[in-house]
Amino acid sequence: MIDKPPHKHKTIAFIGSKGFYSEYGGVEKIVYQISTALSVWFDVIVYGNIQYRDDETLPGAAVTVRDLSLPKVKLFGAATLAFFSTILALRGKTDLYYFHACGPGFFSFIPRLLAKKVVWHFHGRDYRRALAAMKRKGSLNYCSKVKQILRYIFLKLGEVIAVCCAHRVLVLGSSNLNYLIRSYPRFRKKFIPVDNYVQLVQIEDLELILSCGMQKNKFLLSVSRLVPEKRIDLLIEAFQRIKKNCPELSLAIIGEGEEEKRLQRMAMNDSRIKFLGARPHSQMFTFYKNALLFCLCSTIEGQSLSLLEAMSCGCPCLVSNISETAEIGSESLFLFQANDVDDLTNSLLKIIKNSEDRKEKRSNATEMFNKKFSPAKSLGIIKTELDALLEDFFL
Repeated sequence: MIDKPPHKHKTIAFIGSKGFYSEYGGVEKIVYQISTALSVWFDVIVYGNIQYRDDETLPGAAVTVRDLSLPKVKLFGAATLAFFSTILALRGKTDLYYFHACGPGFFSFIPRLLAKKVVWHFHGRDYRRALAAMKRKGSLNYCSKVKQILRYIFLKLGEVIAVCCAHRVLVLGSSNLNYLIRSYPRFRKKFIPVDNYVQLVQIEDLELILSCGMQKNKFLLSVSRLVPEKRIDLLIEAFQRIKKNCPELSLAIIGEGEEEKRLQRMAMNDSRIKFLGARPHSQMFTFYKNALLFCLCSTIEGQSLSLLEAMSCGCPCLVSNISETAEIGSESLFLFQANDVDDLTNSLLKIIKNSEDRKEKRSNATEMFNKKFSPAKSLGIIKTELDALLEDFFL
């Protein structure tokens, strides 16, 4: 039980989300849930772009949303939003600036120069996506490569500036924590390990599954942005390979992104592959609870929110063995070799046929989530650090 602090009217500005939006991406979901939870104790303001606004709110939410009217721009759109959000926050009575991710973290120096209190939430090394894009053969022309180089430089600088300027750095996952300690040993005392805050609305609607053309416990589930590093193409290829062995199964792909049209072309002749788009927060419990298996094939992750959501619902999970997911442990997850479609195919066949293994992983995943990733624990760490900063007038 977290006690109510004596400073209810302290104001925290959340900067880094594209909007108060529950479905767009990991950062948006995390900001949505943390800001809503903290609004019980603090006056919370979330800055975003009205282009990404969604009116869905959790019960009891008391968050002030301040939307800027900016065009959707792919390159530096988030940075532009973060800059203007920071300036607007400075014009109001803001007691603490809570930045999320590397790009927005670039602007953390502005409130710090003005002796304001700053927290940075490190979700992962975002610039790795730019590196991966540059390494993909034949995928970029000269101008695109220049854009990715600029993106890499900006995001890397954002990380450096935020580490130096923030009073506290909340770090998702042990892999990210070890990376920061190795890279910035001088600042290790300000690094606070924290896990993603996961709080699903537990409403189950079986009619929703049927309306999507699927059946309970007879579909594989993918939940992510549809971008190259998520390797949804790998999952589609593996799923098509097991078609003869598992004709009754469907593949549900939840999310939107730049890869959507290409992935739809890959699945054009397979009616069992369902592209369901972005789905409201209130529907996700139903999908996780009724899926046979949750699949995460990413080559780059921070600490996957969708993976933790699946674990919280007792859904067996098959994930690529990158460090950010493998650190959770093979006792709770099925692992396969990242980028290896043969290993993914063999893993799918083995898991689908073995109901006892799925039952064991389901039990272990639920136990692991309740032990390590419970919402109360994550929220308690975040709130404790914010309380300490707001009470310390000498920072």
